[in-house]
Amino acid sequence: MKVLGISGLENSVVFKQAHWPGLEECEYRIAQGMDAAAALLIDGILIAAAEAERFTGMKHTGDFPVHAIRFCLAEAGISIDAVDEGTLAVWWQDLLGVEHVGLDDDFFALGGHSLVGVRLFAKIKKTWQVDLELAVLFEARTVRKLAEVVRKSKLPATSEPKAWSTLVPIQPNGSRTPLFCVHAVGGDVIFYEQLARALGSNQPFYAFQSPLVSQTDIRQTSIEELASTYVKAMQSFFPQGPYLIGGASFGGLVAFEMARQLYAQGAEPRLLVLFDTAIPGNEQRVDAKERAAGFLAGLRRQGTAYLKKKTAVKRVYWGDNLLRQFRLLACASHRLVRRQLPVHLHYFQMEEAHKQALTRYTFHPYGWQDHAHAGSGSRS
Repeated sequence: MKVLGISGLENSVVFKQAHWPGLEECEYRIAQGMDAAAALLIDGILIAAAEAERFTGMKHTGDFPVHAIRFCLAEAGISIDAVDEGTLAVWWQDLLGVEHVGLDDDFFALGGHSLVGVRLFAKIKKTWQVDLELAVLFEARTVRKLAEVVRKSKLPATSEPKAWSTLVPIQPNGSRTPLFCVHAVGGDVIFYEQLARALGSNQPFYAFQSPLVSQTDIRQTSIEELASTYVKAMQSFFPQGPYLIGGASFGGLVAFEMARQLYAQGAEPRLLVLFDTAIPGNEQRVDAKERAAGFLAGLRRQGTAYLKKKTAVKRVYWGDNLLRQFRLLACASHRLVRRQLPVHLHYFQMEEAHKQALTRYTFHPYGWQDHAHAGSGSRS
């Protein structure tokens, strides 16, 4: 459904209701922090609807009196873009599962993470045809700031577009030596926000997002290529060093390869931190006979409770595999008809490319590895 020629308006605070909200609802929204322009827009729409009902005798059935709304907006001198904040606030409420979102509430403080970010930006792209990167949330972490970013992105470009960068300033302030961390297998760096906050306001924190984020057609890559790209970006940004680098899970291996390349250049990093990272080829293989013996031993000790637990684990495993196959099929279908991938499939394909890069990587220890620090975490 489109209102005033704009899709997505039906998702704003007014149109989310199955009936016209009364003035009390409008006053409540104003009290909760909605800006004056958005509140006036809602008020104008309410008046227009009431006038349409009075003159036509028809109750609201889902089709909006567009001519009356246009007249109201023109008389009030209100821009259509004034609805952006209200629409975004409702989306945040739905996606974050909170009762209220103020215009200046912090996305991360409300529990925001990368999955919510992907869904939010998919809605923004579908509604306003604006394609934003997840890293935007570090700078525009409130409804008010994000709405401004959306509005600016909708304007015609007046200058050269800003060059895309793998380096994301998560917390750029502070006097200490900056810490550079590499994305996990998903390619985004949103999850590092909590770590950056925990390290304090005097610790500059930067992260590398995957260059595949900016690619419409995702190509193959390698651990070595990613590491080389990030080393060049880091040296260009912070040429004097020293270098403190790290990474979570998949990112830990890329960080290790960065350290290896820096060592080969004679610029060994001062610190290498690996979170929840396993060395490729270090997995323990268990043959079918051992697995069967372990299963029978567990069944003898715990009985049906053990069987239920194993069944639940297998259900999740096969469910994930089935979902992966469906997504691979969906990606192939979009390529076949030459359609751009939706945001969630783009990130899925990027994750697959990183996993393939991992299978091709050969781990090569080097002279500095004895000083590596291993941490723990849960990010994959």
